[in-house]
Amino acid sequence: MFFKIPDKSTLCSDIYNYIETNSDEWVWYKEFNIKVIPQTILLNDSFFKFLKTKCDFIGAVLRIDPNICYSFHTDDDRRTTINMLLSDSPSHCIFSPTRINDRLLNIVELIYEPETYYLLDTTVPHMVINFNSHRFMFSIQFLQDISYNDVLEIVSLYNFINREKK
Repeated sequence: MFFKIPDKSTLCSDIYNYIETNSDEWVWYKEFNIKVIPQTILLNDSFFKFLKTKCDFIGAVLRIDPNICYSFHTDDDRRTTINMLLSDSPSHCIFSPTRINDRLLNIVELIYEPETYYLLDTTVPHMVINFNSHRFMFSIQFLQDISYNDVLEIVSLYNFINREKK
């Protein structure tokens, strides 16, 4: 469903600075307002620098309006992503790995920690409930068809290499 990537992000302030100072308009894309983050910013982070050696991706900030529920769904254009919640607005991200019956679902909440990346399996039904302010989410779009387990192997290799360096 999801996996917390151990290394803290080094990009939060750079991403915030970019979306606040960049004059490009937010673009409507697949039910979100987005701003694409330049690769030059992403590759300042050691995790994304390593990831880029294994697969291609782009990063963007997704902005969700206040008081919106993005109901249970699976992503139709990607099987996995890496996300990091940027805002501290009240919101919930909930996964439903199994159904009990037509009306009841088992659920697991992903409680985002600050400055932390999460690998998500977007083939598992999930939803977002956002409350009284904009929700800003940094998200990776892989440019090839890649599975959650494939990216998890890459993340595990990155974690192993970093442990060996310490």
